[in-house]
Amino acid sequence: MVAQVIGAPATYVARQLPGLPALGWCATVRRGAAKPEVVLGELVETSADTFFEGVWDGPFPELGFLESPVVMGSGGRVGEGAIHCCSPTHTLDHLYCLSGEDSVLVANSLPLLLACAGDAPDPRYRQYRADITALWRGGTQASPIALPTARGGSVLVYAGTDLTVAADLSIELVDKPQVPEPSDFGAYYEMLAGAVERLVANGTDPQRRSPLHPVTTLSSGYDSAASAVLGAKAGVADAITLQHARFDDSGAQVAQALGLHLEVLDRDAWQRSDKPLEIEFMASNGGPSVPTLAGFDGRWPAPMILLGSLGDQMWDLSHPLMGDAQSIPDGLSLTPLGLHDFRLRSGITFVHVPAIGAVHASAVGRISRSAEMEPWKVGRYYDRPVARQM
Repeated sequence: MVAQVIGAPATYVARQLPGLPALGWCATVRRGAAKPEVVLGELVETSADTFFEGVWDGPFPELGFLESPVVMGSGGRVGEGAIHCCSPTHTLDHLYCLSGEDSVLVANSLPLLLACAGDAPDPRYRQYRADITALWRGGTQASPIALPTARGGSVLVYAGTDLTVAADLSIELVDKPQVPEPSDFGAYYEMLAGAVERLVANGTDPQRRSPLHPVTTLSSGYDSAASAVLGAKAGVADAITLQHARFDDSGAQVAQALGLHLEVLDRDAWQRSDKPLEIEFMASNGGPSVPTLAGFDGRWPAPMILLGSLGDQMWDLSHPLMGDAQSIPDGLSLTPLGLHDFRLRSGITFVHVPAIGAVHASAVGRISRSAEMEPWKVGRYYDRPVARQM
């Protein structure tokens, strides 16, 4: 396969390679080279000095993703002899960096990074899953972790932080902007609703080369229902749900109440696929439930799907809250991590609604337990007053 140089960028060399993940990118800074080189998938948006996959809570034409406090995706800006790489504001996706004597590579996909470097995982190393789990549990304070490669290198995995790679190959960590800490439910609701509205507007902007199609997931649980309420307020009209043969978890009643067009998928359909889906999902460290989401693939050309990921850690009164630096103290369910490589290949932008403002989980926990939320508590194990009030 031959890489094709594409036209728009002026400050870097952009190449598209057949077979790349639609939303994948890998930037290479070489010592002495005039411009960085970026290999990218067909759905990555580009400009003269930027590349980006996903959405952020600001106007798309301004390309201000590095300055945004809510980023659901990743990308970079090239200027002043450096490349500034942007990570999501949550810790469900990562940036991967591999430094060599004459180059530094940064990517949003570990397999793509290793392929561009001509490297591979070390077959003698057995702790990859444990290392990634430690990052998931520890949050940004555990970042970066180091993963060994077959050629003796070390891939650094960063969560919730941006990177600047200079022309001399030095690497600087850059803290991401954050939303203000909410003081009560009203402030928290306005923060979430405003962010979702701006994310949807960003994704559907007609100035994109590939405008996104917004969809919300639905089930009978609180997390997806709350996310769907915010999505509907922002103009999302379509919903998708997974139907289980043994029990009803479809969320059809919520869709009807919100006036959403609901598409029902068989959650076991992935078992009849001729693709090795288990490898793709499990290689990203996900749990056994994530292959059920394979039905999202191909439903729309460039979907933006709202999810209730991290609702347990942000909204449930009986579940351990997310800790400082977006740490997951219990860290048992790694399901959201299993969506990473699937979404990049399928061209899906996931908007993890409860992850908006996740750095303020302690404040959200105080709001959940406050007197103003008493009318919305049910007093049972599954109790999420913040989500219920939405």
